[in-house]
Amino acid sequence: MSTNLHALIRYRTIHHCLQRTHRRWTWEALANACGDALREYVSSDLPDPSRRSIMYDIQTMRHGKLGYHAPIVYDRRTRSYRYTDPDFSIYDIPLTADDLEELRHALTILQQFRGFPQVQGVEEMVTRLEHNLSVVTAKPGDIIHFDQPHQPSGLQWLPNLYQALSGKLPQKLTYLPFYYEEPYETVVSPLLLKEYNKRWFLIAWDHERQRTQTFPLDRIQQLTAETEMTYHQLQDFIPDRYFRDIVGVSFNDDQPERQEVHLWVHPDQAPYLRTKPLHHSQTILEESDTGTLFQYHLIPNYELEAQILALGDLAEVRAPATLRERMAERVRVMAERYSGR
Repeated sequence: MSTNLHALIRYRTIHHCLQRTHRRWTWEALANACGDALREYVSSDLPDPSRRSIMYDIQTMRHGKLGYHAPIVYDRRTRSYRYTDPDFSIYDIPLTADDLEELRHALTILQQFRGFPQVQGVEEMVTRLEHNLSVVTAKPGDIIHFDQPHQPSGLQWLPNLYQALSGKLPQKLTYLPFYYEEPYETVVSPLLLKEYNKRWFLIAWDHERQRTQTFPLDRIQQLTAETEMTYHQLQDFIPDRYFRDIVGVSFNDDQPERQEVHLWVHPDQAPYLRTKPLHHSQTILEESDTGTLFQYHLIPNYELEAQILALGDLAEVRAPATLRERMAERVRVMAERYSGR
C-alpha cells in the first residue's frame, strides 16, 4: 500500500477529529485516531504515526499544498489543536478559474472522441461549474488539431455498443460487407471497440460463425439488443495479444501464421520509418548508403500492404515470396491502369 494513501487517510482522520469540538485533540490523540483508521483500512499491524508525522501532516494541511488552507491552530493552554472556523471542511473546496481552464483544455482533447455520451457529460459539467462559480473562461485556441474526418460514419452505434460492452449484452447486427450485395443478420457478443486509421471497428464473437470477427461500424445498418441469447465470454481475449501480430485490425484467412518480412527502404524514406515503425517488431537487418533493410515478425494483411504501397517507389518487399508476389501484382495492375489512360 502506498505511503501517499497512508497520508490521505491521516489527513481525513485529522479533519474529522478537529470537527469534533467536544474534546481536546493533542498530538497523541490525533496519532491514536490516525493509527486506528490505518489499521482499519490498511493493515492491523500498523503502529500509530509518530509525533513528527502528525506535525508534518498538520503543516501540510495548513499551507495549501492539498488545495486548501486548513485553519488549524495550537492552543498552548490546553496543549491541543483545533479549527478556528468550526464550519471548515476539506471537502468543500471550490475550483479556481485556473482549475476550470485546465478542465476546458482537457475537454478540447476529449471532444475528439465524438459519439461517446460520456464526453457530452463532461462538457455539461464544465458549463455547470462555470455557472456555479460565476467564472467565464476564454475558449482555448487551436493549440491541438486532430487529423480525423468531421463526421466519421458509424458513430451513431458507439453509445449502444459501449453500453453493450459494459453490460456484456449480446447484440443483433444487420451488416453489409463491402463485397456483399445484400446485408445479413447475425448475433454477436461485443468484445472491444477499436479505432484505426480514423475509422471505428467492433471486435466481437459471432455466434453463428463461432469465431471472433471484425465489423467496421460504418457497415452496420441496424443494431438491436439480443435478449434471448447468452453473452459469450472469451476468457483468453486480451486486446494487446489479439492485435500483437498484425498491422491494423484485419486478419488474412489465407495467411494465418506469423512470417518474417524483409522490407528494403530508400535512404530518403528510412529515417521516417525508424521514428515511426510499421509494426512494433521492426528491427534493422542492414543499413548502407543505398538503403535500409527492415525486418518484421507479423501476419501479412491488407493494412500492411497498404502501408507498403504508401511508400511508393521508395520501398521493396524482399521476403517472403508470397507477399512479394502480391505486391508485384498490385503494382502491375496499377501500372496497367495508368498506362491505359
